[in-house]
Amino acid sequence: MEQPALHAAQVGVRPAAASDEALVGGWLSDPEVYAYRGGAAVSPKGPLSR
Repeated sequence: MEQPALHAAQVGVRPAAASDEALVGGWLSDPEVYAYRGGAAVSPKGPLSR
């Protein structure tokens, strides 16, 4: 089943894919993001896993 995607003039939103794992992992391991999350570790089987 194809997932819907939303697009605007300069922003596009689509469901995350397995190919996004490294990108999202990079965001979540950023020191500021890690601190914002209260130092909570992110599971590799987190919200992007199916």
